[in-house]
Amino acid sequence: MKIAPFYIMLPAILLGMLAMIAHGVTSLIWSQNISIWLITTMICAVYIIRSKKSGLQTSISQICMVIVLLLFTFWTSDLEGVHRWVSVGPINIHVASLLLPLLIINLYILAVNKQELLFMAVTMITIFLLLLQPDASQVSAFGCAAAALMLRTCKLRKGMILTLALIITAIVLAWMNLDHLGPVSYVEDILDLVADMGVIWLVLGVAAQILLLYPFAKYAKESPVFFAIGVYYLITLISTFFGHFPMPIMGYGISPIIGYSIAIAWIYKNKENIGVIRVL
Repeated sequence: MKIAPFYIMLPAILLGMLAMIAHGVTSLIWSQNISIWLITTMICAVYIIRSKKSGLQTSISQICMVIVLLLFTFWTSDLEGVHRWVSVGPINIHVASLLLPLLIINLYILAVNKQELLFMAVTMITIFLLLLQPDASQVSAFGCAAAALMLRTCKLRKGMILTLALIITAIVLAWMNLDHLGPVSYVEDILDLVADMGVIWLVLGVAAQILLLYPFAKYAKESPVFFAIGVYYLITLISTFFGHFPMPIMGYGISPIIGYSIAIAWIYKNKENIGVIRVL
């Protein structure tokens, strides 16, 4: 990975933007994704260039921030009983898609530093909060990513068995109790809008979504963190075909774009350190 591949998101963002324009979605909506991509890319580029390199250190403050913000979704107004967002002025932030990639990175660092019990505790707390929101897509994506990471890095057999059992149980319960929110055409059903433009556009749309997995799939054998984040995005994409869940990057929503950018920026910045655990 010679350059940080923020451009990987562009095909999905541009296709989603074209589909929104073709179906009369206001520019106030479709302009946000490309705008936040530009802003986030510049900020992440500065982070990569200017910040000092250091070893992999556990950031308890980051872990606490993610959990606190997930808790904060229950304090803000719900949408038909669903608690997934934190409002910042007129903008609704989808906390899970914004911060779970960062949390997966911190779980990896916990594993590197042999803090396996804390790894499992954070995983179970997060799964529980996502289950309460409820968000079957994020429960499944984060649960599978944490399980993949745990199986490749942790050695506490009894703790692993308990955590895996709780993850599987949470995923089953989440899909048995789906929310009743209807889809928004330019969010959850954005791929349908792309398909309405023609078969070629649909093929390009599917290819653009698959392309999002490329940075993680290509280097999955080098380090478990690549594999885990790839699993997270793969399950997030797959789940959109089985429920009314946002199509990341292509559909309207700034949170997935920022979350994806954070993951790419961190991995690129720390690429010399993240291969310290031998892939089993």
